[in-house]
Amino acid sequence: MIFRTFRALFRKGYVQKEKSTTIQFFFETANLSIRRKVLEDIGFFDTNCITAEDMDINCRAMEKGWNLFYEPDAKIYHFHRKTFQGLCKQWFFYGYGQSYVYKKFNRNRFTLLIFSSKRKACLYKVLFNIPFVFPAVVFINPFLILNLTALFFISTITLSSPDFIKTFSALLFGGAFLLYIKKYININNLMQSLYFILLRYCLSVAFVLGAFLGGIRYGVLDLHSAVDINDSN
Repeated sequence: MIFRTFRALFRKGYVQKEKSTTIQFFFETANLSIRRKVLEDIGFFDTNCITAEDMDINCRAMEKGWNLFYEPDAKIYHFHRKTFQGLCKQWFFYGYGQSYVYKKFNRNRFTLLIFSSKRKACLYKVLFNIPFVFPAVVFINPFLILNLTALFFISTITLSSPDFIKTFSALLFGGAFLLYIKKYININNLMQSLYFILLRYCLSVAFVLGAFLGGIRYGVLDLHSAVDINDSN
């Protein structure tokens, strides 16, 4: 299951429930309040969750008919990770723990999605959703395209491919790189933009690696990177 937060739309009010069982909204427990009646109805946090317990409790609440409400004026205080290593470790376990929740709420189907920057209310489009031997989802987004084209380019170099194939692979990789960085780059503050792009890429790698290893443990395929507000621009 690919989860995304309502802050990606920045609109006050009740959250629209997704038709897809693969992608659902959720609120992080870092800035979430839950009514006592909801917990009495659905139960408390799933102690089997390594991480993603907030995803799980949101989904269980929505399955029981409860609604999520986004209040942009609410104020919170949160302590963030102070080191690069700590932040990467956090994102690794975000991906790792999400595999358990994905299997919990999805059937044995293979879902292929593609990133869509033209849809204001939805950042994805379902290409197909078919029965499969285990739960599986692949999200084709700029991060995945960048890495696939990079692997293709590297393979053409190492395998001594013909020059026209090397040129073609280089153009593909260059286009994918521009597609990936365009939503983060700021000409007025170039160095900070480059730093953020590198940081974001490293965190996405940690997330995907965690999801892959978590998928091996729980018997699912969960290949995607986190989508943020910049992806909708």
